[in-house]
Amino acid sequence: METKDTNPNCIDDTINESAGIMCIMGQTDSNDKLPTSFSTLLAAVLFFTPFSLNFAGSENPLFLSIQSFTWIIKVFRDGTVEGSIVSYFLSMVVVFAILKIMFIVEFHRLYKGETTRRFVFGLGIFSEVQLILFYNIPLIIMYWGPTSLFTTFILIPLPILFLLVIAMMRINPPPQVTQPWES
Repeated sequence: METKDTNPNCIDDTINESAGIMCIMGQTDSNDKLPTSFSTLLAAVLFFTPFSLNFAGSENPLFLSIQSFTWIIKVFRDGTVEGSIVSYFLSMVVVFAILKIMFIVEFHRLYKGETTRRFVFGLGIFSEVQLILFYNIPLIIMYWGPTSLFTTFILIPLPILFLLVIAMMRINPPPQVTQPWES
């Protein structure tokens, strides 16, 4: 026999068993705020954590760099380290941010029941491999030759944003969509 809880956070008359409480509700106010606050955290992660590790070819004085959309740290072959605050939104790197921003938006829509896990997961994978597809491969083709890997940069994506979303989906699963949403 199910009893109706007098929890002030109850919104409607469905049972939420995943929250670990017997409350007749669809979502609580606290669960409703969780995706919004986590989406805000993901936006901060997008702008302030590194999105790639870049290795330079052996003929380049730069050895490697770690870059974010707001800062970069460069390590040169002679051992010197240089860090700077930058705004990559004034350059071509903004293209790499667009899919990641879409990924955060779709993650938020997932918790509102407006999209599917499969779409969010696919967009997340594509937003991480875009560096390889649209930067590494064209550079290798452009400088094709016996020394192409020694003269170009190779960018390795750091999927911090994607891994945080996967962890969030495991810790606090999004609601299951039982019927297609309406336009």
